[in-house]
Amino acid sequence: KELFNYPSIENTFSNPEWLFGLVLYLAYLLLDITGVILLKAGIITLTFYILLKDSLLFQKNLLVSIAILFVTAIFMRYRFVERPDIALMLFLSFNIYCLNGYVQENKPYIYILPFVQMLWANIHPSISLMIIPFAAFIIAGLLQRFLQDKFTHQYTLTPSYKQIAVIAAMLIISILASFINPYGFHTLSAPVGLITSNWWMDEVIELKPPIWDVWKSPFIFSAVILGSFLLTVVRKKTSLIHLLIALPFIYIGLSGIRFVFLIGLVGGPMIVRNINTIVEEGTWERLQRLKSYKAAVIGLVLVILFATVFTISGRGSFRLQDKVFGLRIGYEQLPEGALKYLDDKGIYGRLFNTFQWGGYITWRDHPKRMTFVDGRGAISSDLLESLGKARFQPDVLNNLSEKYGFEWVLLHYNPIVSKTLQDKNLDVDLGLFAAPKDWAIVYWDDISMVYLKRTMNMKKIINEDEYHYVRPANGYPYIARQILNGPEYQTAIVKELKRNLNKTNSKKARLYLGFVYNNTGNFQKTIELLKTIEDFEAYQLLGSAYEKIGEADKAILYYKKALNIETNLNILYNLGRLYITEGELEKGINYLEAAVKKDQKFAAAYPLLMDAYHRMGLEDKYVEIKQVLERVSAYTEEKTIFERGLKFSTEGKYVDAIEEFKRFLEISPLNPAGHSNLGFAYYMTGNYYGAYQEFQKTLEIDSKFSNAYYGLGLVYKKRGETEKAKGYFEEYLKLEPKGSWARKVREELKALEDR
Repeated sequence: KELFNYPSIENTFSNPEWLFGLVLYLAYLLLDITGVILLKAGIITLTFYILLKDSLLFQKNLLVSIAILFVTAIFMRYRFVERPDIALMLFLSFNIYCLNGYVQENKPYIYILPFVQMLWANIHPSISLMIIPFAAFIIAGLLQRFLQDKFTHQYTLTPSYKQIAVIAAMLIISILASFINPYGFHTLSAPVGLITSNWWMDEVIELKPPIWDVWKSPFIFSAVILGSFLLTVVRKKTSLIHLLIALPFIYIGLSGIRFVFLIGLVGGPMIVRNINTIVEEGTWERLQRLKSYKAAVIGLVLVILFATVFTISGRGSFRLQDKVFGLRIGYEQLPEGALKYLDDKGIYGRLFNTFQWGGYITWRDHPKRMTFVDGRGAISSDLLESLGKARFQPDVLNNLSEKYGFEWVLLHYNPIVSKTLQDKNLDVDLGLFAAPKDWAIVYWDDISMVYLKRTMNMKKIINEDEYHYVRPANGYPYIARQILNGPEYQTAIVKELKRNLNKTNSKKARLYLGFVYNNTGNFQKTIELLKTIEDFEAYQLLGSAYEKIGEADKAILYYKKALNIETNLNILYNLGRLYITEGELEKGINYLEAAVKKDQKFAAAYPLLMDAYHRMGLEDKYVEIKQVLERVSAYTEEKTIFERGLKFSTEGKYVDAIEEFKRFLEISPLNPAGHSNLGFAYYMTGNYYGAYQEFQKTLEIDSKFSNAYYGLGLVYKKRGETEKAKGYFEEYLKLEPKGSWARKVREELKALEDR
């Protein structure tokens, strides 16, 4: 039976990665955390040894192999984790190496693959990936053999028919061997269940595809792999087998952040082999006799040494925030502070937690503490949905608390939600919407927050430790608003922030306290508090503090430090404003122009730009920027009215929202979002005909505006026209197949079908 997640306590225990967990646990028993870390490092090192052996099968060019695989290691290192992913790296690379070695040099390692697959099936459900290289060697091998025999086309790495038969036999035996695990066929089908689960694909960030603007290297690495194949085609020395292996893994890698490493794992050795294929035989031998080749070897060694030093020191471009060199646990990523607080307060038993910490809490505290969920997601689909809703829908959280008997909640910060809602929901606790009415926040640091339910059991702790004036998840806008309430509030905020700082040494508390000091005239205190912190927000506050005490040079210095971390509109504006104030008009103009180039609607920059252009006699630019400002001002007015309408809708003040959206549509009558939001406001007040009209107008303006289809589905559902409602819900899903609203629409469809 399930041991760890209390909502599933009566269900059968499920962990298809059981053998990996066992191996890690044995390493832990042997050498504590050091054993786990060394095991991880050993598996990764062995993987790259296999990749090196694989890349040297065709031509033994060590320099090219090490250079390419070094870049590959940097590309893949984000996924060097204490998880079965590293076992996947080892098994997949060994599979491909065995197949290459068998065809290229008749190496016999292929015959141990069924045993390897049996181990793989008990370590990670990714065992299904072993089919790709086998299938590529069989299908592309047959194609290459046919084309070579029929048309005398020449390909590298073409297996004989006997070799193809042996590979096919090993595939069948490997599949049968992979069934030797506690979960049978389910282990092979588990990844399909993951990628077809709406909740997992919508809610887990690492399952979302990489985006070019955020992470370019996966796309560049993929392009290099495909480019190397293109060059082999030009030289008529290509391998259809390797191309057929590479393409699925590039596709999988670009489908989710978690899988990006597969591009490097599979593609790195292929780039080496393709380079060696392109270069004529004998060329490498001639190159090795040149002095420049020796210089290249020395250069490569120095690059690797420098990269290693930078990685160990945690500095420069080789620094990763979630990876620190050493033989210890990186508590910077874990809720250890919160759990120690709970230990001190004697709070044990059932908790409500976000899934990414469930495994750590179990390892640390079971059976004293039992988790709601862990990384396996071993709870029902309904509860997975509730997991996301509970944070933002108080009724859901309170119902779960009543049903399962938990009285404390451990949460991480949700930066996406906080950034979206910070300026719109100042009265709501963005950490937990149910607080402070039903729950009290009693602990927070840079990683986590603890909320206790307002019950008799928790009353004493809440009276001692509750934070009344600080809501850490709400950010600076909430603190700014609290400051405006007067000196008593300011004193109370400072007291709570100092209490937190003394208990947790939280950087977040230090920054918030610096913000309070900076906005209440205590500029020197801001400087003393933040001058040792290397952080964008700290630099921004320090720049502001130095500016307010009249030290413009230091203000500019810190604003520039902030700009080196993030190209921020406000920082560009502040630098432009300061330089113009100091009389350096040209420098000021450069920063202000950079600000409006980044966001043309950044209205604050235009008056200063106009003044600077006028003072420098640039009248043409003055007139041009004045016209732009007029357009931006009109847009700003529209945006203010629209956002006011959204705020009223969020607060349930639909009559007020209707008035604001009507005002907005008077200014911008062809805006589909305005009509759609007006339609929903009408719907919530019971004016279904008005809602219908607005949704229809929305689609007349933009036939792809998905929310209007959802709205029409709701209207037809109210009218009892089930088929039409289903049709509009289905149209919505065609346009928006993913996300929490898509899951809600599927629930609506299911309810209609169950009638």
